[in-house]
Amino acid sequence: MFQLKLYVKNSYFVSLVLIETSSMLLYQYLANFTNQSYSGKEWLIAGIMGMWASCTTSAGALGF
Repeated sequence: MFQLKLYVKNSYFVSLVLIETSSMLLYQYLANFTNQSYSGKEWLIAGIMGMWASCTTSAGALGF
């Protein structure tokens, strides 16, 4: 719980999740728009990428 509190207090990590998720969703939408192959899984993939970016960035920073 202590590390979760530190994670939520730091606005950089929260904004990283939002920015990375929305940018990945936009990239996937544009790619699928050109191919006309929208599958509906783009939200899931973008969410996973956003959380992955935030977790890898915060993994080293929260230990300090």
